Amino acid sequence: MGEETDKVARAATATRDDLGRLEARIAATLAQQRELQAAVDTTQARTEAVRREVDQKVAEQERSLQTQRQGMAQQQIRLDEERERARQQAADLNESVAALHRRLGRDSARWMVAEAEYLIQVAQQRLTLAQDPLTALEALRLADRRLQETGDPGWIGVRELLAEETAALASLRAPDVPAIAAQLAALAEQAAALQPRNAASPAAIAPASPGDDGAWRRVLRDGWEGFRSLVVVRRHDNPAAAMLSPDQAYFLGQTLRLQIDTARLALLRADPASYRGSLDAARQLLATYFDPTDPSSAAVSAALERLAGVDLRPPMPDVTRSLRALRARDRQTAELQDRKGP
Repeated sequence: MGEETDKVARAATATRDDLGRLEARIAATLAQQRELQAAVDTTQARTEAVRREVDQKVAEQERSLQTQRQGMAQQQIRLDEERERARQQAADLNESVAALHRRLGRDSARWMVAEAEYLIQVAQQRLTLAQDPLTALEALRLADRRLQETGDPGWIGVRELLAEETAALASLRAPDVPAIAAQLAALAEQAAALQPRNAASPAAIAPASPGDDGAWRRVLRDGWEGFRSLVVVRRHDNPAAAMLSPDQAYFLGQTLRLQIDTARLALLRADPASYRGSLDAARQLLATYFDPTDPSSAAVSAALERLAGVDLRPPMPDVTRSLRALRARDRQTAELQDRKGP
């Protein structure tokens, strides 16, 4: 009896020890679960905060996109109106010149001098207002031809000045605006097709099919594995980068495209500040939201950097000396004719 009693007592003691160790393990497991749940909650809170911040930025960019679109539409309307006014003014000027031409006659030296003066004025305006050296160069050449057609050797001094100004314009390295505009148009199309970093594909966010048997188990398993990976690799204070939805990625691409289109419009308007500002903004978007190691993104960024270095308003030569000399000599001719009388 005594031995059996001892055996029962030892068995009871061992059972209590096992229960104690099991309770300790359960307590440790519960503590680990609470710690894991706290880490998961923290990660979820950070992820939601980042997602809200991204959604807010995308909403702001969308509003800015709409505002810039409206501004570009208004600018296009103003450009069309200015183009129509310029066309009408050119038509009126041509009519006035034609009327004057009919009154003076084609063989009149006075008419040729007046036409040369007008052409030099056109060259000056195209340089100072439109930064158009090609048109100015052609206008100066025509002015020299008109003075040559007068047959008056007294215009040799003015023609020498015209030759100097023509040579200065011919050696000027002006930007090829049509070619740059075509490059920007192509870059805008390429930029709209770029994929931002952390962009989710539609298939990655598609909901599970209701008829898929066992889908909820896979969702729970995948979620648990995802949470475990988050807890393991993100033991730091930096927030996790949120996955961008397809709509957010689309608006980023459209914003990038709009910045390049704005630079193209500034190029056509000869506005260097807006041109460089828009290209810098486009490059900043690429650096912030797109993968710099992606060959397409790198190629677009390099092209924008190269085009940003183009000087839209290089220093223009002075073409006013020939105009002053022509007017001075014309006044002298008129004074001499007045002294001679009719």
